[in-house]
Amino acid sequence: MFSASHLSEIDQKSIPGYFHWRTDTVASNFLVCPKSCKHNITFRRNFAGNNVVTCCVENAQPFWIISKSKNLLGVLHLKPAGEYGFVTEATGADDIEPNTFNYRPGSLLSIDLDGNFLKSIELSNLFLDYWFNRIIVIENRISKLTNELSSKFNFSNGEGIISLARNHISEMPNLSKIGLTIDILLSAVFKYPINLNENPIRCDCKFGSFIETIKFAAKNVKGVHHFICKDPPLLREKRIIDISEDLLTCAISMKNGCPPECNCYEHPSRSRIVVNCSSTRKYKMPSVCPQQDDLDINFNHNLISVFEYRTFLNRTFSINLSNNRIASVDPFVYGIMKLRNINLQHNKIVQIHKNVVNDK
Repeated sequence: MFSASHLSEIDQKSIPGYFHWRTDTVASNFLVCPKSCKHNITFRRNFAGNNVVTCCVENAQPFWIISKSKNLLGVLHLKPAGEYGFVTEATGADDIEPNTFNYRPGSLLSIDLDGNFLKSIELSNLFLDYWFNRIIVIENRISKLTNELSSKFNFSNGEGIISLARNHISEMPNLSKIGLTIDILLSAVFKYPINLNENPIRCDCKFGSFIETIKFAAKNVKGVHHFICKDPPLLREKRIIDISEDLLTCAISMKNGCPPECNCYEHPSRSRIVVNCSSTRKYKMPSVCPQQDDLDINFNHNLISVFEYRTFLNRTFSINLSNNRIASVDPFVYGIMKLRNINLQHNKIVQIHKNVVNDK
């Protein structure tokens, strides 16, 4: 426990090469910072900020351990204590309460949760409302970010580096569920550079609305350059900033209406749902398709003999039935207003309904 006498001690104590550092964003009154932070600033961060504060957050130490230990008092490690109460091994922690590190705002400069079993982490334990050096949460099992307390974040007060490398993060979070917007997220990336190296990121259609923002952030935040896709196979090992939005799709399973042996996916950049059943040896049109609107269906190179009416055609704007064995077309098909494009090339049709020219 430290008292007023300790404050007096540090005020009176002069340590060569250091100055007593106090700032509103860091609670500790016992820190000393190298004088070089005032005179010889080296840019090692990828975000803007107060140079002296940035330097001191990374290099300040409690005055009593200068030249005695490399460990900072104010570094929290969730690992068993060694001889001096510092890190030796991982503890296996699997849960951390919201606002765990805000009980005394600014008293912790570095937080090390490396090698535990966390499956999720609260935003309030990452976006701290004060300056810190870094939060290390690598090699856990984190797959999602949460905001159980619906916390609101003010990114004008603090900065620090966050490392979530080598976790299980595979997709972009649902921003509305965690109380963020794309603009707030962009502000967070500038103030809190996030390392997501070696996560199994799935580059699908959920990234579509973020692509331009990510590319913009990459001009100023180097860490964004290391966001690498793990899936799908077509985009594996590609940097997100190098990907065209047109390549971002989301697969649709049979459980969600994709016909057997077909390939179905959402394609937001073209405002369509693709149902590709080409060359699947179908003898008739399937009875179900995905429930979404704006279907773009491909049944070419099959063995279909009748173009039958199906309810999913009311949600379809284009259908390709070329290279089949179609000899007749259900008259109801001609009344579907949404169906703007029908390809019936290379079939066995000998008569076209009179309404085709008028309706189409």
